[in-house]
Amino acid sequence: MNLSELKRIEKLPHLSNFSAEQLITELSLYERVLITTDDVKIVDATYDNEIPYVSVSKDVKALHEFCLSEKRIVLPCSHCHSDRPFEQSKGWNPRKVNISKNADHKYTPSEASVISASSTDEKTERYNIFDPHYSFGTERLANADQSNFQDSSWDIYTSVCGHKCKMGILGNISELRKDFICTLDRGHKNFVDFIIVAAVTDEPDEMKSYSEKQTAAKTKDSEATIEKTDSEQLAEDLYYKHFNSLFLIKVGQYPSLKDLQLFDTKKYRNILGKNYTDYTLALALYSDGVGAGSFVYLRRILEHFVEEVHTNCVNQCIDAVTNGSGSTFNEEEYNALRFNEKINYLEQNFHKTIIPAELNDIRRNIYGVISKGVHESTEEECLQLFPSAKYIIDTFIEEKIQQKEKQDRLLQVKKAFQGQ
Repeated sequence: MNLSELKRIEKLPHLSNFSAEQLITELSLYERVLITTDDVKIVDATYDNEIPYVSVSKDVKALHEFCLSEKRIVLPCSHCHSDRPFEQSKGWNPRKVNISKNADHKYTPSEASVISASSTDEKTERYNIFDPHYSFGTERLANADQSNFQDSSWDIYTSVCGHKCKMGILGNISELRKDFICTLDRGHKNFVDFIIVAAVTDEPDEMKSYSEKQTAAKTKDSEATIEKTDSEQLAEDLYYKHFNSLFLIKVGQYPSLKDLQLFDTKKYRNILGKNYTDYTLALALYSDGVGAGSFVYLRRILEHFVEEVHTNCVNQCIDAVTNGSGSTFNEEEYNALRFNEKINYLEQNFHKTIIPAELNDIRRNIYGVISKGVHESTEEECLQLFPSAKYIIDTFIEEKIQQKEKQDRLLQVKKAFQGQ
């Protein structure tokens, strides 16, 4: 681990920013989501017989909610080919393999009856889903003994709480699966698999390097002190900041993210033509956790849209020359322009609409951001940005569909009136 990896962790989205639907329909395979465990707080007592307690972080609450929720959620059904309400199967499957069987055991409220991934029969197995971070699914992490942090800093106390919570989660749900059943046809099912792992496993190279330099200096002079460089200090700060953080990583899904995204895009085939393959490849790569590669195909589609208008304008000029009412298209001038300048050139000189009106505020950034994803952005940055980039491309396609429908309708109207 090094400073660059810690910086990437710092930029990751938090679990509390996702809804259950987004975890299923927007999160690609192997994409990491951050769970911060030590962002805890004291909740004051509300009744005389209560005492203050430590509440878990927002990310841990979101994890509890996702694991234990039985609310219906709306998901795309690849069989119905439209959005449908899905029921969540009761509970969740932690898929632990090192748990003991006990057919005569009476389950307590702090335990759950589950089928282990290693089970060879239908017997249920004993598994404690609450210990050691107290009440899984509620806010309470521990009773607040304020004497614990009166003589030390709050940061140290929260770190201890966070570490306890982190180890409790890893001990209970290192792998989890959620199952969903379509309410219109119970034969239509979705499931999603995640693993939870520690975000930080060892000290970054910068910290190790500083320790080595400090040790070497003290060998020569026991009083010597080496100052940390800015990168060494930042690496240490980020290391301790995320020492108790976890990653939630999607490792499996059925139907695949590609299938869920493609069920309503077949209408794009006629508009995109041969570029429909590029569109499906972009979705497939994104669903497999490939960020930069997916941007390559989105950019090809965008370039195709502009080139299509360019070809149309060239033909328009050829027709004008043939009719003696215009001049040829200036290819030399056009080819010398940058991509955004080419768009402006075609729109202004030929009264074309390339950038949909709703995207005018970001028109200067569209091609640059997508190209940056191809050449410079990290995989994580591309994966986070892909849904927005896809929305932009979809907006282009929807605009072309509307234009074609308008032209087809206008042609029908003209034929109808000309026949009268």
